[in-house]
Amino acid sequence: MSQSYRPKLDVSPVLGAEKANYYQNLIGILQWAVELGPINIFAQVSMLSQYLAQPREGHLEQLLHIFGYLKVHEQSKVVFDNTFISWKDKFTQCDWQDFYPDAKEPIPGNMPEPCGKEVWLILLLMPIMRAIR
Repeated sequence: MSQSYRPKLDVSPVLGAEKANYYQNLIGILQWAVELGPINIFAQVSMLSQYLAQPREGHLEQLLHIFGYLKVHEQSKVVFDNTFISWKDKFTQCDWQDFYPDAKEPIPGNMPEPCGKEVWLILLLMPIMRAIR
């Protein structure tokens, strides 16, 4: 975001329904990115997230500045790999019941049945090799 920008003081016109939806989608993308990795845009994204109900043109402009910052400062990638990793051979099996005999996993009684296959997300942060470009 611009250093002198203050979202609370923005008096630009309120976005129409279509652009407001676009703004909300962009905020969702940035919140997801902040959750996945150590991205230094947390404060700015949180600040602009306060205006999801009634974003203004200035808010959208600053949001696009954040995307521009990310484009210029590509320092890591998020890689999704759908292969299953077996950890059984990597660690010693331990029966934790010996240490915590009364421990039980709290499962809600009204929990719905799971659908589909399990999903494993593994976050890999890798430096971008400039020579690949």
